[in-house]
Amino acid sequence: MNNIDEIFDSLNKIKIDPNNPSKSFKDIQKHYFQIFTDLLTEFRRFELKQNTKLYRVRKNTEDLAFINPRELSYPPRHLTPHGRVNLKGKPYYYCSDKLFTSILELKPKENDYFTLSEWKFHCN
Repeated sequence: MNNIDEIFDSLNKIKIDPNNPSKSFKDIQKHYFQIFTDLLTEFRRFELKQNTKLYRVRKNTEDLAFINPRELSYPPRHLTPHGRVNLKGKPYYYCSDKLFTSILELKPKENDYFTLSEWKFHCN
């Protein structure tokens, strides 16, 4: 959804079924979550310049580091749960241009192990 008119049109199309309020609530919830996701995505955009460094951190399940680059990127669709920005099955690449922020996002505890990856953005 790109503008406020599309958002209102989407909300106006929701049909409330008095015989099935649970389904109606789920439809409303789905629409609001999608609107929130779209708006949040717009607010979080920033301009990437050539060679911008992006950091991504994954908590290890044991004291072994991830070594396969695919494990350090966004998760596959079938393993993607609901997140702050993404819907279930729609992965987003969570990262930061600040190393410290990436680490804090994990809420690390003493004796936690994690793998840090650094990614560079290259313009074509």
